[in-house]
Amino acid sequence: MMQGSQQRNPSASPFQAARRANHASLDTCSGRSRCQGSLSGRPLLYSPLDIHPPAAFLMAVDFEACAVSVRQLAEAVQRLDARCGEARQAPLAGRDWYELLTRKLGPQLSDQSYLVVAVVGGTNIGKSVVFNHLAGFQASATSPLASGTKHPTVLVPPGFREAHDLQSIFPGFVLRDWSGPEEPLKEEGVDWLFVRECSETPRNLLILDTPDIDSDARVNWSRADNVRR
Repeated sequence: MMQGSQQRNPSASPFQAARRANHASLDTCSGRSRCQGSLSGRPLLYSPLDIHPPAAFLMAVDFEACAVSVRQLAEAVQRLDARCGEARQAPLAGRDWYELLTRKLGPQLSDQSYLVVAVVGGTNIGKSVVFNHLAGFQASATSPLASGTKHPTVLVPPGFREAHDLQSIFPGFVLRDWSGPEEPLKEEGVDWLFVRECSETPRNLLILDTPDIDSDARVNWSRADNVRR
């Protein structure tokens, strides 16, 4: 039974009654759900019911409103950018706030959001081995020689290129369809990015194998920097 100030209040809402019942049941447990040291001197008990569904609903509504506002702002900025030349002003591309709006905030708030994951690291530490393990097949050849991988390879899920502009995601590279694991090891004087569709890749995930970042090949430094951008 509940004693003293813990007696039931007949006017309590269903959510309050459910929380009290949940807290009472927790009193009989081992105490692992308790957090000692509340302001009242009593243990604090937490329950999923402490979050009211109306609040969660309002958060979802606010998120949608924010996404719409950001999309409208991005469209207005792009229209402004198209007219910069008329006012003899430099294009907006390259400015930090513009890049954050168009390449980070906008995509993350859209239904087409995606994540780019790159396998990076020093010379000859097995990046391509890890990449091939993630791919589930030999997408990039391995070499016992240092600085073996000269060009990055990206795995994309089916249909990704139809929904996204892959060139705008990797503007520092010349895109080229992957035709074999040996291609990333060849140096041809062009900053290639080999693109391989992979049915095992989640629909919103891109995975990259990259050149090393600490070799004596300066071209690898610039390609690694392009991946970072």
